[in-house]
Amino acid sequence: MSESIILQDQPAAATPTAVAARARSTGAAYASRFERRPEFELWGSLVPDVIDASSVRKRMVEDLEFIRIADVFAGNSEIFIGFGKPNAYLVVPDGKGGYQKFAGKSLKLAPSRIEDTRGWVQSGILLRLKNLPEGIDVAIRAAMEKHNNVEFWTCVNAILHVLSDSGFGAIPDTTEVERRYMPYALMHAMLRGARPPKAPVAPALPADVDYAGGLNVMVTRSSLAVAFLRQFWGSHALFMASQVRVKISDFLTGVLAPFPQPNPDFVTRVKKAVLFSPLVVKGIRRLLACDYISIGNRLECDVYDMLRTHSQRARNIYNLVLTDEHIIIARISIRARIIDWILSKHVLMSGYHPAVRFAGEIWKDEHGVIHINRNSGTYQPTLEQLQSAAAFLRAVFPHLTVVIDEAL
Repeated sequence: MSESIILQDQPAAATPTAVAARARSTGAAYASRFERRPEFELWGSLVPDVIDASSVRKRMVEDLEFIRIADVFAGNSEIFIGFGKPNAYLVVPDGKGGYQKFAGKSLKLAPSRIEDTRGWVQSGILLRLKNLPEGIDVAIRAAMEKHNNVEFWTCVNAILHVLSDSGFGAIPDTTEVERRYMPYALMHAMLRGARPPKAPVAPALPADVDYAGGLNVMVTRSSLAVAFLRQFWGSHALFMASQVRVKISDFLTGVLAPFPQPNPDFVTRVKKAVLFSPLVVKGIRRLLACDYISIGNRLECDVYDMLRTHSQRARNIYNLVLTDEHIIIARISIRARIIDWILSKHVLMSGYHPAVRFAGEIWKDEHGVIHINRNSGTYQPTLEQLQSAAAFLRAVFPHLTVVIDEAL
């Protein structure tokens, strides 16, 4: 991997030695505010927070890229598994203020070994373990010593031997380490879900600001069939936020009807009567959004971090729908153009909600500015409604810069 992606907060499973132990406090955890967002793995399970730290500085050593641990993690007490290219490794505090690494070699080409990281590790996907029992770092170091200079068939298998002998179940089925060799078996499809961005990310928001909260954020859970198909056409999740601090009716007094044209053309008639009729939309939503998973109450800065950065090199525009109860967004461009077009339609997002106040597009640019426009052929809001929608979003997100884009 050439980018640094952090899959946050994979808790250790309880074991006889861990149940009564005091859990470690993770504190600030990260050295900076990074973009973060929920991601679905291959079979539809939700990873609540994927931390995108691809903006950190990298250093080339021969043909490998390395990152400084302090640029990602605050403090020196993290335990994490790194999935680089081509090898995986385990990092643990060395007990002296630094970190040491356990690196196995595949195909028994060389014995495993313990190395001083000197504060640097290979970039890739980092799986951070948290809520670990007190003293687990000592147990892991002891297990590393036990397996130092031992040959293994894969580096993942070497890591699993160390974790198993450490006395806790951080990874499912560590008691069967002899039968686990590949990163896929260890992480399932998390590598698929956490793809590195293709363009620079927007700057992080300041940390010393009292951001507005009260935003209950939910994401759709799809049926098992759709979860399987996502490996071919990508994830088309709907994100929905509700809040009670600001009344949308104070900004947008009217409601929008779908397909409001008095004399619609043939294509619009087909959309309204066939492709996106209420019955078809209901059927698609039963598969695409059969349930909603709450990811908790969030601050406005958390929502900012969830939005992917849009640029000329990476299109990350979202469709936006505002109803009396919710702010709903869905990413437009994912993988398959026709599927993207169908599964991000405004009427599919709204589900023919009787009180749609606004529909358009929203995105975050490379400078962190939030843009909205009124590009919705289904609901066709006016310029005045666009301006009112921007005022509403500024009230909900008072510390974010929201601007309007009048071009259609």
